[in-house]
Amino acid sequence: MNIESQVCSLEQAKKLKDLGVSQKSIFYWHPNFDNPVFGEQWTTVAGKQYKKTQVCNDKNGSYSAFTVAELGVMLCHKIRIGKALYKFRANLEKSGLWHLKFRTLNAGVMTPLCITQGKNEAIARAEMLIKLLEKGFLRVTQVTERLKPE
Repeated sequence: MNIESQVCSLEQAKKLKDLGVSQKSIFYWHPNFDNPVFGEQWTTVAGKQYKKTQVCNDKNGSYSAFTVAELGVMLCHKIRIGKALYKFRANLEKSGLWHLKFRTLNAGVMTPLCITQGKNEAIARAEMLIKLLEKGFLRVTQVTERLKPE
């Protein structure tokens, strides 16, 4: 599987940066490369440092190409609005599209908060994150806090 199908699109990466999401990622979209590139220097257990052939040390003009895992960390599994608790659900449809939603069971009826879909899971998750941030259901500070290493 190629890297492009495992990360958010360049347009989504730009939007997330514009919304103020922290630019810490494993991969970056960079104007000097056609594909997402590694963004960090790696250190072995023995302390030896090495770099991949396409390391993005210059982050000027670059955008974090968030992976499915990184987007999963940024998205919460539950959102409470007033008394309603919305839960996250992701499905791979027969059509091949990923279908994501936050929904709640209210008086026996499933009520959606936000629904997205995408050709791969990373694109669908990035779209969900963008919508939740734009609508104010998540704050950039919450997302940034989740990205910090423990």
